[in-house]
Order: sequence, then C-alpha cells, then structure tokens
Amino acid sequence: MANNIFFLLSRKLYPDSKAKQECFFEWRVEAENIVRLKKVMPYPTLDDIYSIYPSERFSEYDCQYVKKSELEIEWKNLRKNRQIESIIKDRRSKGFEIAFISDMYLDSRFVRNVLEDEGLCEKGDRIYISSECKKSKSDGLLFDYVYKDLRPEYWCHYGDNKRSDFINARKKNIDAKLIRNTEYTPIEKYILKIYKNTRNFYLCSCLIGFARYARISVCGEENYDIVGFSSDVVIPIYLSFVCDILAVSEKEGFKRLYFLARDGWLLFHIAKMLTGESGNLELKYLYVSRKSLYLPTVDTLDRLNVERCFGIKDGGLTIEKIISYFKLEGFVDCASIDEGNKKNEKSRLNSLFSWLGNQSGNALVNQYIANEKQEINRYFRQEGLLDHIPYAFVDVGWKGSGLNAINMLQKRYGIQPSVCFYWHTFKRCRNDFPINFYTHNRNIDLPIYFISLVEDFLSANPQLSTVGYRTENGLTVPVFDPNSMVDNEVVAQTNKAVAEIIIACIREFGLMKEVSVILAAMEETLINAVMYRPYLLPIRALAKLKYYNERTGTKSGLSKKLNLYQAFKYITGCDIHELWAEACICYTYPKVGKYLINTHYAASKVLRFVRRKLHS
Repeated sequence: MANNIFFLLSRKLYPDSKAKQECFFEWRVEAENIVRLKKVMPYPTLDDIYSIYPSERFSEYDCQYVKKSELEIEWKNLRKNRQIESIIKDRRSKGFEIAFISDMYLDSRFVRNVLEDEGLCEKGDRIYISSECKKSKSDGLLFDYVYKDLRPEYWCHYGDNKRSDFINARKKNIDAKLIRNTEYTPIEKYILKIYKNTRNFYLCSCLIGFARYARISVCGEENYDIVGFSSDVVIPIYLSFVCDILAVSEKEGFKRLYFLARDGWLLFHIAKMLTGESGNLELKYLYVSRKSLYLPTVDTLDRLNVERCFGIKDGGLTIEKIISYFKLEGFVDCASIDEGNKKNEKSRLNSLFSWLGNQSGNALVNQYIANEKQEINRYFRQEGLLDHIPYAFVDVGWKGSGLNAINMLQKRYGIQPSVCFYWHTFKRCRNDFPINFYTHNRNIDLPIYFISLVEDFLSANPQLSTVGYRTENGLTVPVFDPNSMVDNEVVAQTNKAVAEIIIACIREFGLMKEVSVILAAMEETLINAVMYRPYLLPIRALAKLKYYNERTGTKSGLSKKLNLYQAFKYITGCDIHELWAEACICYTYPKVGKYLINTHYAASKVLRFVRRKLHS
C-alpha cells in the first residue's frame, strides 16, 4: 500500500508535529493525481510528482531532501518474496530470459539497485517501468510494449495483482501465473475494514504490512498456515501484552522482570527485542513449574498443605494429580492404596494421606522435602530472587497457583511477595489464593479452549518442563522431565522469527512510542475474532497441535476433521464434544464454515426454546 510509505515519510519529516504530519501526508497522497490532471501526465515519475512540491507550505525541507527521504523509505520497504525468488532461480536454471515489469513512479535505475541488492536481478536483465515506458499493465499496453521489444517465443508472467498481472496478461495470450502469498489474509482485511475510518488507520495498516512482510519472509511450503497464524494472531496479541507489561513496570518502578518457564519463553524474547540491550529494566528467564515449586513450599505433606497448593478442596483432588505434582512416584505404592478403593477416590485419598502421616512414610518424604527446599533456595538466591529490589513475574496466567507457591517461598525467605503480570486469569479463580497480580485481559471471559490455544500455540516453546534443581560445580541448574517435550518446536521457532521481523520493522520506522495503542485495539479485535469469527483465521495451523482430551483419554488436534455425523449434529445445534467445535467446522468446511456456525447458533436457540417449553 503506497499510502503507508507516505505515512511513514510524514512521521520521519515531522516527528513532533501532528498537524504537519497530517498535512504532508494528505499532500503526498494527492500529488500524483494532481500531476496527472494539471500536467496531463498519465504516467508521472517521482521527479514529476516532486516538481509541484509546495516548498512554502513545508519550508523546513527542500524538495530534494524530501524526495531522497521517500526513496530511503521505499528501499527499506521493498523486500524480496521468497516464492518469487525460487521461481526466478528455477527459470534461470532452465534457460529462460528474465525481465521485470512494474507499474510505478520510481525509475528503473532505483528498481534495479533494489533487485540487485536482494539478489533477484542480474546484469543483463531488462526492467520495464510504466512511468518510463508511458504504458501500463493496468490497461495491458505495457505487455504490448514489452512484447515488441523482446519478441519472446513463449512468455510466462508472474504477478500478484489479479487484474493487471493475471487477467490482462491472459488477454494478451501470455501464460500468466497469479502469486497469492502477498494478498491480505481474511483477518487482515477484517481488521483494516474495522479501522478504516479511525484516526489510527495508517498505523494499523503499517502493522498489518509488517505482518505481511514477516509472513512472506518466513513462509515455506510446509509451515504456511503456522506462519500465517503467527503473524496475524500470535505476535500482535503478545506484543500488546508485553508493551503493557513494560509500561506498567516503568510506572511502578520495577527493576527486574522474571519470565516464568515454559509459557513465558516467547514473551521473554519479545521483551528483549523491544527493550534492547540498553534497557533499564533487567529481564530474566526463571526455570520453574508447579512440579518444581509445590514440594518445597510445605513442611509436611498433609491434606491441608496439598489443598493450599492446588487451591481446591478434596472434591477436585485425585491421587494421580498429587503424586505427579509432588513427585511422589518413587515413594507411593499405588497398588496398596488402590486395594479395595478402586472406585472410591475419597477413600484412595484418605489412604494416601494416612500413609504419608505414618512414621515410615513421613520420614522418607520429609527428607525428600528437605533436599528440595535446599536446592530451590540455592537457585532462587543465584537468580536474584532474594535481592531486596522491586521485581515482578510474568506468566500467561489462568489460576495463579504457581505465583502462590513462589510467594510462599518468598515469605519463607523473608522477602516481600512479588506481583505477577498475567495475560489472563479466570474470574472464578481470582480469589482462590492470597496473591496479588495484574491481569492484562481482565474483563474478558474466555472459553476453555483458550488454555490449549495459548499454551500450545501462542506460548509454544522448545523446552522441557522443570521438575527440580541440582547443584553442579557451584552452579544450581534446573532438572527437566525428559517426557515433557511437546511437539511444537516448529511453532515456537516460527513465532520467534516472526516476532523478530515485526519488531525490527517497528523499530526501523520509529513507531515504538505509538504502537502500543493500536496493538491493544488489534488484540481485542483478534480475541473476538477467535471466539466469534474463527473462519477468518488460518485454522489449519491448529490441526498440527495436540492437546490431551480428558473425556476420551486421547490426544487430539485443536482443529480436526469432522465426519458427516458430527457435522450434522453440530449444524442441528447439538454438542459434538470437541474442545473447540467451531475450529473443527472451519477446518472441515473452510468455504462455508461461517454459515454452518451461524446455523448452529440459530438451531441451538431453537432447541433451548423447545426444551424450556417441554419442561414448563
């Protein structure tokens, strides 16, 4: 979008004057049309456009400086398309002559320099620019001009404009191929439509442009959907969160932030990218998990202490959960506990706590607890958690049980309990623990499938889960669970690569100070799209993720193909027992997913009405 270039140029020229920014932008948008009408130039060059530069109105800069600044911004924005690059290499290897054709006001020398810098153009390649040839692809005449000059026996044309590069080329009997990876995605079109008449439209448009650039740069054949979901959903949402964290941290005087493993991995890297090396806020990554934290918080492993860690009464506890999170596999004999209690969870729990309370069980476990306490104390001291400076934690959230465990340890060490920045917390759980936290998305009720979406995609990471600590050569290091690897490393590295590109663009074009406002608005729009318009998203990316389905005891994709019976049940308003039924519908029927979802909601209302009538 050319207007984005003019928007960025206006910011560069007048960083401290909103009025001058707006007026210069409006002039530059109209300048090309003014030249066409007043000077009767249907294909004006950049020199033609700047020949009408209003130097009295914008007296701070002369014409040549402004034109040079525009070319610099153009250069930064023109980047190669990997798909086109591979096509060019393939065609060259087969003996094809390569020529470049473009409708634009920039001259061929500038375009050649950019193409050569990107490794796309060789010395003998021809370049045809509409403003120089005085012909255009938009009416097909530039194709005639090129044909007369080259006289090709066979002409294959690649381009991303459906009318100019595909339809018009086909009319000239050219074998035209439409390149689609530069198109705006459905969610990008939706966001641009929403903000079209707002003051921040062009700031939003630039961010969408950065996302498109990241998508084109990182995208390959195998990860196309993953890159699309990352650039359009993951990074805008997490950028908004981290910008909020950094702003509040500066306001409240925090000197250090600890990003909690594993969900804080991408957030940690985004924060480092945003603050740079010279930031006043120290950023650290803390290897913790509930499995590494729960046991050191207790003196004795009795029912009261276990319930305090989980934040639930025995109605929500299970033997398996206690053994897993308190790492009792080497101590507890489940066979003896299960004897006579297989169908009674309450009796099983009573047997477990009875064993833990007897002399032999108590001694074994207490020694284990003492060792865990010693190691985590060393790790916390080593990582600076015992320093008397203001610091906070960062995590994705949900209940706050992890922060509760850390706070209990802080109190044990005589440290004031620290707060945590959470992306979201469930309202029903906000008073389960005596902790203090900041919830980024405080007033939104999110469906349960967001847990899997956030943990398995937004917070995808290449790490194992921390289960404890050990000291080696004076250094305390985390101990990992070798069976905790989640098969989402491709997603994790894609998210990080996309974040690097988008943040680099934000920095390069000087938008750091203003970007948080539009990111917050985009995040709200994206969350609503996930909940109510999933058909706008590249849902296929979620089919590669696997979450554990407690109902069936199996692993399943967050979006999966439905059979006809399941689809029929859904359309008629029934529950198909999938974690995210709408995602499955959109994945199975991408072209009509929107209409099937609307039909489901309408049918659900009818069913509820009928049931009320039957029971009244």
